Amino acid sequence: MDTEKIAKDAVDKVEETANDVLEGADKAVSQTRRAVKSAAQKAERAIDEYGHEKNHSIDHLASRAQDWAERSIGVAADSSHRAREQFYRAQERATEYVSDQPGKSMAIAMAAGAALATLVIMATRRRD
Repeated sequence: MDTEKIAKDAVDKVEETANDVLEGADKAVSQTRRAVKSAAQKAERAIDEYGHEKNHSIDHLASRAQDWAERSIGVAADSSHRAREQFYRAQERATEYVSDQPGKSMAIAMAAGAALATLVIMATRRRD
């Protein structure tokens, strides 16, 4: 197997891992949005059920809950954006490293593959 193929495989694996993490971050943001929407709907139902005499305090609480939800969504989106940027930078650094150091990259890829194979073998032996 030539150095370029091993280096390409290593870069592809880094990219695949980065994409998996980004997908997880996107799912977390989506789940947060669904949870916030559900909480807002529950709050609206509670307001309707509680009656008009407590509308002022309930409106205040609903407004605070809405503010909190919007801030939470913003934090989750910002975290997702920062994670995406970090993984893109890591991917770029890995690509540069592989192109600058193909021999070392191949050695690292082989060592990582051997370590992974060892872990898989150890894990399957423990089950038996």
